[in-house]
Amino acid sequence: MSMRQRIEKSYFDKEYSLKTTMRRLAGYASQKRNELILLFILLLMSSGVAITLPLLVRAGLNEMENTAPNFEFVKRIGWIYFIGTIFEWILLFVMIKLQWTIAAGSISRVRVEMFDKMQEMDVGFFDRNQTGKLMNRIMDDSNRMGNLITTFASFFSSIVLVTVMLTIMFNINIKLTFLILLAFPLVIVIIFIAGGKMRKYSQEIRKTRAALNSAVQESVTGISVAKGFNREDKNREEFVELNTVNVRANLKLSYIFAIFFPLIDFLSVLVMFIIINSGGGIVIDNGLSVGDLFLFYVYTIRLFAPIIQISQQVVQLQAGSAATERIFSLIDLESTMKSGDIKIDNISGDIEFREVSFHYVEDTPIYDKLSVKINAGETIALVGHTGAGKTTMVSLLARFYEINEGEVLIDGINFHNIDIESYRKNLGIVLQEPYLFNGTIEDNIRYGKTDATDEDIKRAIKLTHLDEFIDSLPEGIQTDVRERGSRLSTGQRQLVTFARALVADPRILILDEATASVDAYTESMIQKGLEALFRGRTSIVVAHRLSTVINADRILVFDHGKIVGDGSHEELMRTNDVYKELYSTYYSFQFETELFR
Repeated sequence: MSMRQRIEKSYFDKEYSLKTTMRRLAGYASQKRNELILLFILLLMSSGVAITLPLLVRAGLNEMENTAPNFEFVKRIGWIYFIGTIFEWILLFVMIKLQWTIAAGSISRVRVEMFDKMQEMDVGFFDRNQTGKLMNRIMDDSNRMGNLITTFASFFSSIVLVTVMLTIMFNINIKLTFLILLAFPLVIVIIFIAGGKMRKYSQEIRKTRAALNSAVQESVTGISVAKGFNREDKNREEFVELNTVNVRANLKLSYIFAIFFPLIDFLSVLVMFIIINSGGGIVIDNGLSVGDLFLFYVYTIRLFAPIIQISQQVVQLQAGSAATERIFSLIDLESTMKSGDIKIDNISGDIEFREVSFHYVEDTPIYDKLSVKINAGETIALVGHTGAGKTTMVSLLARFYEINEGEVLIDGINFHNIDIESYRKNLGIVLQEPYLFNGTIEDNIRYGKTDATDEDIKRAIKLTHLDEFIDSLPEGIQTDVRERGSRLSTGQRQLVTFARALVADPRILILDEATASVDAYTESMIQKGLEALFRGRTSIVVAHRLSTVINADRILVFDHGKIVGDGSHEELMRTNDVYKELYSTYYSFQFETELFR
């Protein structure tokens, strides 16, 4: 995959207006409404303290200018200032704690929503999206969005602080206040220019970081293949290239910071010069008291603090806005999977594909009005060349993908009208690639039916001939299989997936080349043990072994997305040229083994 493809936007990404973003963020914040209201109150109180303390010092300095100053009053001012400062620290502590509480609650909620959304999506969604990028949205973007909510509260409190201090300064001396304000338009212009650049580079950083996560995830999960094909150096080159793009984006953002904050600092020094130069002259001319000049000095410092804070919040707002768009784009994505209201506890297992059309890629149909009926309790073998449409049939039946046209009927009911969760409880699926989750062997066997009894587990282990292997392990069934089952061989992992399917006790059993990863002897033992399980159930087997094929009740022969043969092994050998060619190509050299005896 090229670097451009890795860092480009996902096909479902959208842009949202500020109004829409604010409205939806308010919905998330409402989950912590009381805490958010308390935070806003505390922010206003903190602003009030920041405004009041300099006023007290001003009063004390003005008192000291009197010919007979009241030192008791000045001392009380000092004590009040000291206590007020401690109170301000306490407020800051509580506010930080509240900010983390609000952000954590919002982050938790949005992560769950994104996770739920991904659980709803069909397998095609994951075919088109890299795992690392999806992980980045759930983990990293959610953090940004959570911080965005508390940033808004701080943003408005900063505006309140600036407004009140300027009002007081205007009441004291209009001329000096206007002189100070001359620098503010320039500050605002700088903030807006820098804010636009910051948003642009923040988006670039997030896209390249997602691409980096994806590259690392692919490298780790595919490490065996990479080593097998000696791809370490090439993978490193690709990673370095992606990392360089990410570093450059970070550097561009850092350059904006490097220019922006020193410039703001320079402007604050310039304003201090105006205060001392012009304000000092006004004091000498008795137009301003020393306390008033001190108030201007402190307020100006405190004015620049919230202005710089606002500018920092602009960065957070820009970064958070970009992250929020990515989150909402995922949450708002409509799943193609249709789920009805009919809940089914037990089904007979009648299956009918009625004029089903399906494609993975637009204008490249796999099925065009495919029709076939499978009776309850039948064992059906699907055969055909690679790409003929065998796995597609079981994938559609398992509802991994959504059909484009037609109907799939289960016991005469369109499966679009059946609650998808209750439907899948009647399915047992064993895929060609065995996948185990981190945990013990028992955890993985119970995965499809968490309330399975110990007897159910033991029966499944015995039927799949896992008992001999498990008994050889020091920890037995409590053995940790590690990530993706790496502690077990491929064949052993497949046996565990067999046991997992059996414990689920399905009415429809799907085996997609399920015995391809086990040796012929183990497969023959499994097939003998599964005879009782298959009896009375609908079993659909994508077959690669002759024994599976010839012992099936019916064989469906696929060719280029069409069923060109339907019958027993003997019937098809007499009447179907495609099947005879498959037999001579794939099956004739295999030793016939007994199945379902």
